[in-house]
Amino acid sequence: MKNNETEITREDLVSKLTELRESMPYLGDENSPVSESSMKVAAAAIGLAAVYFFGWRRGRRNKTVVEVRRI
Repeated sequence: MKNNETEITREDLVSKLTELRESMPYLGDENSPVSESSMKVAAAAIGLAAVYFFGWRRGRRNKTVVEVRRI
């Protein structure tokens, strides 16, 4: 049984992959200032949420309960 198709060479693969890469839309540079600043804002928001959560939890645990009774 013989195939009538030609063999795929390394150059064929490289040229097709290069063509596909060039046709992909530009997604932006990884080190762009926009992505860096958005990561800083996200980290600050997560940090503030953690501080709020742990402070709220500590406040509930150490809350002083005062009971006033009338005689």
